[in-house]
Formats: sequence, structure tokens, C-alpha cells
Amino acid sequence: MSPRTPPTPPTEPTTLLLAATRPELLPTIERLGLRWRNKQYATGSAGRRHIIAGVTGVGVARALAVLKDAYAHHALTAVINLGFAGGLTPQWQAGDVAIIARVLNESHDTIELNPAGDATLLTLDRMVADVDEKRRFHETHHADMVDMETHGLARRVAELTTDLGQPITFAAFRAISDPVDVALPPEMINWVDARGRPRTTAAIAWLARNPHRLSMLTRLQRDTRRAAESLATAITAHLQ
Repeated sequence: MSPRTPPTPPTEPTTLLLAATRPELLPTIERLGLRWRNKQYATGSAGRRHIIAGVTGVGVARALAVLKDAYAHHALTAVINLGFAGGLTPQWQAGDVAIIARVLNESHDTIELNPAGDATLLTLDRMVADVDEKRRFHETHHADMVDMETHGLARRVAELTTDLGQPITFAAFRAISDPVDVALPPEMINWVDARGRPRTTAAIAWLARNPHRLSMLTRLQRDTRRAAESLATAITAHLQ
């Protein structure tokens, strides 16, 4: 399914906010006073900045598709990637938010983003659910947290900047939804649809099969809500 076209003029300098899921993005949209234009995009302004906020769906391929669509229709001057991350070290707890200093992939290809940033982010093509696996990735990649989109987005924005001959700035903000000592159910990847919207029935069906995990699910819901609010605070401050 192709992304919906963001509904704004193609010549207006635009900052693009991208998040994989609606729960990651909703508090930021509310804080900035943006308005939903369709099920994928919200638009508005922050100070003198024109803003488009888009929900991409989980994974780098979907994120790149939305970036491509926005780039084709708008004069992008900045891209901000925001969302949840899994913690890989005890230093980062649920709700903590980081400005990403550098991002690398599993092959150790590293992109420097912000010398004043707080953390090193690892991007993988899969969800890391197991506690031991989280700890191994910290040891092998010296990363603080893990996600599934940022490296690919950062690389593509750098390529677009080279093609254009003028900069499109890229920044990444990640908030911890599951600390290093929290194991996630692998089925959780299916609790979001292709457009980043929660599939509540899938989560309920899983809980019906695993009622002993209710406390874990309650904690995860609390922690993701806290992480989303932390992101909103950080993004609002960044855009001021």
C-alpha cells in the first residue's frame, strides 16, 4: 500500500516529523497543535516552521517510503525521526529520552548525527525482545538503545542532501519504552498494522492466551505512555 500524499504546497519550506506508530507521535501532535489531514499525516506550524508529521509504520522500508513521498511533494529543510527504543544498558530507563549522537547498523556502518547528543543508537531489521540479546548488542556494538528505522532514514537524508547540493538537516530523538531488563513478547511486532496503528484485537488475543503476562503488559503500556510524553516534551523544546 503506497503512502498517502501529504496535503501541503510543494514550495513551502517544511520540517518533516516521522514516527513509526501513532502512539509514538500523538502527544507531540497535540503539544504542537497540529491537525490530522488524513489517517497518516498531520500538519501545522511551530513558530515560523511549517510542520508535517507522518506515521510510517514499523521498519525502515516503510519509513523510507513515506520520506520519499514527502520529499517528492514538499520542500523539505529538516527531517526529525522520533519514537520508542529498547534500552541496551541500565543507564537508560523507561521514559528517558535521548538526542541521538550517532547511529549504526548491525554491520557497524556509523553515521554521526549530533556531537552534543546523548546516546548511540543501533538500528536493526528486527525487534530485539530478549534480555540477553539486548545485553549482547550493547557489548558488540557499544550502543545504548535499539530501534528499527533511524539508520536507514539518516543515510537516505544524507544522500538527498548530496543530490540537492543543499542541506536537509536530520535529527533523531528516541525514548525508552522497554529497558534492558524487560523482555518483550515476540508477537508484539504484530500489534501494529502497516500504517502504524495499534491492532488492539491482536494484543487482546495474545493476552487471552497468556493471562500470566498481564502485569508485564500493564507495565509496558505505562512505560510507552511515559516515553511518548517525554518525546513530545523534547520535540517541542527542539522546535522552539
